[in-house]
Amino acid sequence: MHGDSFFIKEETEELLYIGSYAICCPVKPTEAKPKYKNGLLKIDVPFKDLMKDAIEVKIE
Repeated sequence: MHGDSFFIKEETEELLYIGSYAICCPVKPTEAKPKYKNGLLKIDVPFKDLMKDAIEVKIE
């Protein structure tokens, strides 16, 4: 998982599935919480605060 996309690969004896998906907004991949239940993969990932690294620039 990256800040703007993720990649999935699953392989069985009969099938190889590979998928790459873009995410609409920047996320925090290190805080991803995947859950697999009843054949469904759910990944909860918080959005990145776009203003976190912002700085104030004073106008003269």
